[in-house]
Amino acid sequence: PVGRQLSQVVMEGPSPYDLTAELMTWAAAMVLTGRTIGTGALGPVDGFGLAGLESGCAEMGLLRID
Repeated sequence: PVGRQLSQVVMEGPSPYDLTAELMTWAAAMVLTGRTIGTGALGPVDGFGLAGLESGCAEMGLLRID
């Protein structure tokens, strides 16, 4: 029905703008130091591996919650 709340999501974390800047800086440092897996246009997991991406995110205070 119209006007009825169907779901709710609550997120906590850093400013999305600050996080984007930190992630881009981390990614650039990884590329400059040769710590990438592939070449070309790649997504984060394809370029750095899941473990590498999780490690980089952990450095910024992001945690994986299963």
